[in-house]
Amino acid sequence: MTRLRVLGIGSPFGDDRLGWEVIKGLQQCAPLQALTDDKLQLQCCDRPGMRLLELMRNAQSVILIDAVKSGARPGTLHALQMSDLAGLNAPFSSHASGVADALKMGEVLKLLPPELLIYGIAIEDAGAGFIGTKHARDVVKRLVSRIAKRILTQY
Repeated sequence: MTRLRVLGIGSPFGDDRLGWEVIKGLQQCAPLQALTDDKLQLQCCDRPGMRLLELMRNAQSVILIDAVKSGARPGTLHALQMSDLAGLNAPFSSHASGVADALKMGEVLKLLPPELLIYGIAIEDAGAGFIGTKHARDVVKRLVSRIAKRILTQY
């Protein structure tokens, strides 16, 4: 069993790859490179849909990172727990079968890890309007730093 699995949700296209950019930043973080696979796994996931439940299997803790259409200003960071997803009316993902759908199904089937944290980075759409900006790079750096600090102090 893996202690912590960090999953960047997205696709190779436009703003939708923000979760992947965070994973890439974490992979380049020297202190995290010393952690073994049984302690930490970092993975990019291409629009997993319900397969997300399988990707979280056998992990004590999971951190998900995804580009989200929340209506907030692009670059806004959202930190959510599972209980926060219940009140969302719109899909909180840039994918047709969203992260929230998979997590709600996982909750019903009791397939979720004991600890789950979701980071959403607000975008307008999945096109390439935001990701190439300095603001996007700053948001990714800030989230990489925040997650790395959490990993190094809690795991």
